[in-house]
Amino acid sequence: MTSLVAPLNKLLDSFITDPTKNGYKILHDENIPFGGAIGDGVGLFPIAYLARVNYYKNHPDTSYNNASDLKIADTVAQKYIMGWPHELPDGTTSRSSGWSGEPKGNQFVWDDDMYMGLTLISRLSVMLQNRTYSDKGGKMQETFISHVKDSASNLVWHGYNNEDAHHSCCKWSRGNGWVMMSHIEVLNACKATSKSPYFAPVVTILQNHAKGVVDSQGENGLFYQLLDDPTSFQETSSTGMFLWTLVEGISQGWLDKATYGPAVEKAWAGLVTTINSDGTVKGICEGTGIGDAAFYKRRSTAYTSSSPGLGSVFKGITAYDRYSKMK
Repeated sequence: MTSLVAPLNKLLDSFITDPTKNGYKILHDENIPFGGAIGDGVGLFPIAYLARVNYYKNHPDTSYNNASDLKIADTVAQKYIMGWPHELPDGTTSRSSGWSGEPKGNQFVWDDDMYMGLTLISRLSVMLQNRTYSDKGGKMQETFISHVKDSASNLVWHGYNNEDAHHSCCKWSRGNGWVMMSHIEVLNACKATSKSPYFAPVVTILQNHAKGVVDSQGENGLFYQLLDDPTSFQETSSTGMFLWTLVEGISQGWLDKATYGPAVEKAWAGLVTTINSDGTVKGICEGTGIGDAAFYKRRSTAYTSSSPGLGSVFKGITAYDRYSKMK
């Protein structure tokens, strides 16, 4: 890790010193256009700066000053996450674009946005002990789930149109993965802020979702591109996401180890079969919008287009390493 610090610092600093980059614009109070979704363009990048703050908290260095990193993260949280301009009447983050055949309007919920919109404010809530951020995350968990959850399977649909209360066709695997990981991010925030009224409800949300996910696991430990459709291909990034979430839930006591430990072991056994000897990974779905079942089934899994899910495979690997040491 130490050998990576200098090049990572150089990269992060370049986004602060280059006037064309969002880090510079945030620090110089320039307005940045909102993207098509809450994490696009501006909502996610500050997480890297929070990671740097945490690194130097554990590895003190007098040459490092965290003020600009914290300003970037907190400004984005307030202006571009809490200030996101599109939401449903109940406050749920929404988008103005749906999917093929749907009219335009600010009534669309995409399950990806649970992670994209809640991770930054959840981590800041822990770091700054900010109850406003954790309460926002807890409330959003409840309202998001109320719109996208399929009660019969405990899985979530990829999209929802609030105009006439209908869902998109399918329960996309990585979409469920984003949502699962968001449960953990929000729970960490609620746990860190005293007596959060959202903690217990979000634990229940996590437990219900975990049951649905594990019920859909393939015999070889991997999960299908469409979780409830074994005729779709098995998708690697979601397996990493579910593995990470189950390990986090077990380690925190929110998920029962006797119940979910076997699923962790199966997921690991499946995940390692997707990693080639040269380090490339098989079976990661490319970036994906919302379509019909055939659309999801024909999405490319070429390694060259795997960036939207590659990091989740690494999260799964590191999570299992920690899990193996818990046994």
